[in-house]
Amino acid sequence: MNEQWIYGEAGYQKALPLRLEVFCEEQNYPRDLESDEFEQVSWHLVVEEKGERIATGRIYEQEKGEWKFGRIAVKKSHRGSGIGAEVIRAMIKKAKSLGARELYVSSQSYAVGFYEKLGFAVCGQEFMDENLPHVPMCRSLVFDDCSWVGFPQAKEAVWAESKLILTDTKAVKLLCCGLGYTHVFVNGVAVDNALLTPVWSNYEKRDLSLINMPVPDTLIHRIYYVEYDISALVHVGENTLSFHIGNGWYGQHESRNEGMRPYGELKLCYKVNCGDKTVAVSDENICYRSSFVTRTNIY
Repeated sequence: MNEQWIYGEAGYQKALPLRLEVFCEEQNYPRDLESDEFEQVSWHLVVEEKGERIATGRIYEQEKGEWKFGRIAVKKSHRGSGIGAEVIRAMIKKAKSLGARELYVSSQSYAVGFYEKLGFAVCGQEFMDENLPHVPMCRSLVFDDCSWVGFPQAKEAVWAESKLILTDTKAVKLLCCGLGYTHVFVNGVAVDNALLTPVWSNYEKRDLSLINMPVPDTLIHRIYYVEYDISALVHVGENTLSFHIGNGWYGQHESRNEGMRPYGELKLCYKVNCGDKTVAVSDENICYRSSFVTRTNIY
């Protein structure tokens, strides 16, 4: 197979015959609506096999760091062969190379499971596009290169540490998500005075259609992370990152009214960027021990 990335009008013209075949001829999508104003600012992927176009898709930046996937089509004779998943992976890789942090796609409803297997999550209500039901979906790339580190033996709180080696101290950012609540220290100094971070969120999926009130948050579940500028706290050479992690709402084991509702074990994910380069990520090499805190209760 031959994969080609072509920008703008030339890419659109290369992808158009297959798009017309799939969307207009097979799905009866109106020909005059098949193209739009984003064709000229999109990167178009065209996959060929033995000179025949078998798959295509496009990506474009809709807001800084936010990239939209669309016009994804696979020739009927090649469906079920895994080509579709390869196309999405190629699009993710391309978007990352262009600085993407968030990805969005309007999936036809029948394909939601396909995108979920590739890391996307539903982020809104189903809608109709020319009589075809679609569902908005998204995927964050912020922690794509990181591993969640779990602390299965911890019941209340843990103290975790990791070394950070730097050759430069300009624009050093720490992006961190610790579940439940996490207080961060760099070389023994607290990065801030906030104790209840990250902010509480929905830790499990929910069916928005069952909520009989306006829901301003369109994601069915999400967790938040915090970005710290730690440039003033680090130095060239070896530094120490410390994370004091407690249950918060996420690992709450006791309450007065709601009962026990822990969502999972304490866990941590982080990355350190120096300028536009990632210099450290969370992995299994992090060290941890039980905290001096022996009981945590959000109530």
